[in-house]
Amino acid sequence: MVTLNNCILLKEEKNSNKDTRLIPLSNIAKDILGKYDYKLPLISNQKQNEAIKEVIEKIGFTHDVEYSRVKGVVQERFVRQFKDRISTHTARPSFITIMRNKGIADKTIMSISGHTGIKSFNQYHQVDNAARLNAITSVFDSF
Repeated sequence: MVTLNNCILLKEEKNSNKDTRLIPLSNIAKDILGKYDYKLPLISNQKQNEAIKEVIEKIGFTHDVEYSRVKGVVQERFVRQFKDRISTHTARPSFITIMRNKGIADKTIMSISGHTGIKSFNQYHQVDNAARLNAITSVFDSF
């Protein structure tokens, strides 16, 4: 249900204890919902991830990315194509990181993402190399 102020009411089915949230909709989201008359087609998570990878490839994000995993005390490094690292699972951390990088207040983001505690919320924020470099240069290159 879309309200007059361009928001949608979200009630999570898997956790009925959570409060209903009012989620603001971007113009793109409103267009997509309108296209399907607010009844999005149900597809499997696997098919959804395949579609995401296809879109990522079509828009040209075909570069390799390096990432690491820690097992015990051993840190392993891997290189894969960017599109192969994207899935529905990465949407929430990406949303939170983008919003924080744009200077949106944590409480505002948490009210949209459904986080109630700052500790779990902070686990979703990914600080990239560009942000670290910008932080250092903005402070120390002015001397």
